[in-house]
Amino acid sequence: MTLHLEARFGPSTLHNYAGILRNQLFTTARLSNYWRAALAVVLGLPLGLSVAYKTFIGGESSKVVNVKSYTGNFSEYGMFAPPGLQLLGEKTGVSLFSNATLPFAVATSLQEIDSEPALSKRAQAFGFNILLLNNEGHRTLQYIGFIPDPGILYKVPCSDFLPYAKLYDLNRQFCHGTWSVTRGGIQLVEGSWHGTIAPPEKQEVIVHNTLFLGVWYMSSLVEILGPFATATNNSMWTSPYMATSLAAMVWSRITILNSPISQHAKFKAPDQLARLSPEEAGLVYPVNDNAIYIRPTLKKSPLLYIILAVQPLLIIVILVLVRTVFHPVPIRKGFGLVSILAGIDRQSLDILAGATLSGELNEATKLVIKPIGDDKKGAVEYQVCA
Repeated sequence: MTLHLEARFGPSTLHNYAGILRNQLFTTARLSNYWRAALAVVLGLPLGLSVAYKTFIGGESSKVVNVKSYTGNFSEYGMFAPPGLQLLGEKTGVSLFSNATLPFAVATSLQEIDSEPALSKRAQAFGFNILLLNNEGHRTLQYIGFIPDPGILYKVPCSDFLPYAKLYDLNRQFCHGTWSVTRGGIQLVEGSWHGTIAPPEKQEVIVHNTLFLGVWYMSSLVEILGPFATATNNSMWTSPYMATSLAAMVWSRITILNSPISQHAKFKAPDQLARLSPEEAGLVYPVNDNAIYIRPTLKKSPLLYIILAVQPLLIIVILVLVRTVFHPVPIRKGFGLVSILAGIDRQSLDILAGATLSGELNEATKLVIKPIGDDKKGAVEYQVCA
């Protein structure tokens, strides 16, 4: 196509034809500058488009999918450990406690010495299932009691423990949450609290349950709460850390002892006779869920559509030019030195005198292409002129 462009629109100089035929548009002497510019555009356009294309990464496309048809089974919601941890810590629940509190501790740790992050006024999600409502959110209280574990013989006297104890009352309330489910795991993205307390039968897993939070959690509690007893004892994060740790302990113990997939899936109700099913106790609960399938895509932008359309439009333009503008030009695929010598006008060759050995011309010399002949028989004649 470059030969057609030169013959149809260019100056048709021998230097240009030589550079095109040799594929030496940058190194041929006296080559027209517009060919160098055109070659730079042709080489740089794909690179420029690819760079521009990558500036639109970070978008996403989403659609609501049917969970049953997408995963092959129905989703079940309740007191379950995260995937991959459901067979760990079947006796204590400490591994579940660490998994729940570690993202919270990492996200809220000191950014630098003598500096701590500010408490958010909005609800914050951490890890698999921790939702910190705000600085006051953990104070939604209702008195609860724990049945002492019969296996522990030694008990600290209340008089010794009382000066160091704080009362944290727990209850179960309805919340709304949004999770991100990927191949790498499940992450709580955001949540909200409705302020509605669950009915009494769904509180039984806390109120009348042999949980025993004793020595198993002490090393983990020292790790996460220890700094608040010394270096950061006046921190604004003291209460959120305490409340989060207590809630995580209770959740991990209930999940280990009473989760529907655990061998201890049922527990005694207050009257010691009736047994609550997982649904009645709120260990499994109905959820009006929406599964939204999200895939990373490019950001939507009119400029993106223009970038994507550049190359297809160029191809269309080239095809149109080949079929219309370039078709009458008497240059075919085999055009080269032999074609020129076979049809050269010998009387016009005197202008090339002196370039026999060097192959260099001091002045721009044109190659004129002239179709000759009638309708039945035709030929092409080439003339060299200044």
